Amino acid sequence: MLQNFNDMPATLVQGDTIMFNFVVKNIEQDEEFDEIVFSVKNNYEDEDPVVESTLANTKIARVDYDSTTKKAVYVVVGDAEDTADLIPNTYAYYDIRFRFNGSSIETMLRGRLRVLPAISEIQGE
Repeated sequence: MLQNFNDMPATLVQGDTIMFNFVVKNIEQDEEFDEIVFSVKNNYEDEDPVVESTLANTKIARVDYDSTTKKAVYVVVGDAEDTADLIPNTYAYYDIRFRFNGSSIETMLRGRLRVLPAISEIQGE
């Protein structure tokens, strides 16, 4: 059902908002995931993620569906406050895991996230 894009590199500036889309292929319009979780950790060994977006906390949502191609587009968001605790000038690690129709949990995307320091400051940061 999913096209796997393991080990995709990404870059983020510490303290920035996260927003990206991903596409799920071969899904029916009325089919929905039981859960989707996007997590970012400074280190693999860390117990708790620095950033966590889920269907349950409404930071992941289906935003489009094409019935001709049976493709669904999901958006993932994370607040600027969520990324403030990432360590600049390092790599963090992320993944997206899902459960569909009570099936086993699977990882659809994972990789390293290069964390850059912010240069400018915006009032209220």
